[in-house]
Amino acid sequence: MARHGRRTGAPARPARLCTFWRVSRRISIDVDATTRRVITGAIVAEFALFLLNYIFNYYDIANDLSIRRIFNIAREESIPTFFASLQAVAVGLTALGLWATAEGDRRPRRWLGVAAFWIYVGTDDNAEIHERVGAALRRATEGSALVDWWEGFSWQLFLAPVLAFGLAASVLIAWSAAPKGRAMLIACLACFAIAQGIDVLEGTEGLFDDWADDLDVDSYTVGHGLRSIEELLEMLGTTAYWSVILPMLATRMRGRRLEFR
Repeated sequence: MARHGRRTGAPARPARLCTFWRVSRRISIDVDATTRRVITGAIVAEFALFLLNYIFNYYDIANDLSIRRIFNIAREESIPTFFASLQAVAVGLTALGLWATAEGDRRPRRWLGVAAFWIYVGTDDNAEIHERVGAALRRATEGSALVDWWEGFSWQLFLAPVLAFGLAASVLIAWSAAPKGRAMLIACLACFAIAQGIDVLEGTEGLFDDWADDLDVDSYTVGHGLRSIEELLEMLGTTAYWSVILPMLATRMRGRRLEFR
């Protein structure tokens, strides 16, 4: 007979450190549907930011310069620029995922180059690296015939060829890996080409003012309007590229298990 009223033969229950915290053993994600929602959400966000820029900077509904700058798509310190930076970094992380899951890929390291390029683009958008490096290089080479001849921004002369090479290499890598996405890759190149064309025009001193006089409008209308279109095109170009490589990663992740030990 058991002492103190305790029954014999009953197994002792294991002690629980936490009885209110329970984690499901399985998390199921529809990768195809998630991919479509991410790309659609990015496009909606881009046009929404463009619209907010128009509302706050042309209509000036807040009547406050600081509030206008929050939504100014043409300024570096703004929500649209922060979104563009995050999106470019997300593209880089997607490429990093393609490298990490490159089973059977004969050249997996190429995705590391794609990842490095887009992560740099995202960092540069927020830190203004190309503008500052371009200005430093122009001061260092001041007096040369090429620098004296160039009327545009300094970074276009020194760094634009490097960035163009990185974008072209990224597109070529995705071109061979995803034949069905080639139309979007062409759209990506077109968006960035038009955007950089606008940037070159912006660097031409007095050009936007002349256009404003010809159109009999305020110079801000021409300058800010074209800069806003430029930034929107760059975001759309980034989304176009992302829409090609994100489904590739989703396909590789289908059926995979993620375990935490």
